[in-house]
Amino acid sequence: MDANSSMSTTDILGRRSGPRRRRSEAEKRKIVEEALQPGASVALVARRHDLNANVLFIWRRKYLKGQLGESNRPTGLIPVKMISSDPDPVAAASPTESASTAPVVELKTTTGVQLRITGDLAREALREIIAHVLAR
Repeated sequence: MDANSSMSTTDILGRRSGPRRRRSEAEKRKIVEEALQPGASVALVARRHDLNANVLFIWRRKYLKGQLGESNRPTGLIPVKMISSDPDPVAAASPTESASTAPVVELKTTTGVQLRITGDLAREALREIIAHVLAR
């Protein structure tokens, strides 16, 4: 067997041939975190690390699901601001009004979308929303 036969080479189209390169989970995470930076191009990051972009997309999907080992990525928390629905705190503390007031959940996104849920459904909707956000 020739000593050069085990080395990888490229053809005239730039395709690699030879044994596949195995990367550790730590190296995969580092490459994925580079691709997740704001303004980063997955194709350019993949090319820089001699990868096919499709492989990097698969790694990224696994990384975001937590299937690529421990990550340095911060948790996906969103800012929450608690506001009173009544601007007058004395009126809000009135026992007759508070007993008849149904629970209210109001969500506002940074893009200006607003969602307001009232009644007993509001508590269950909030549980579902939090569970969905935390599952990401």
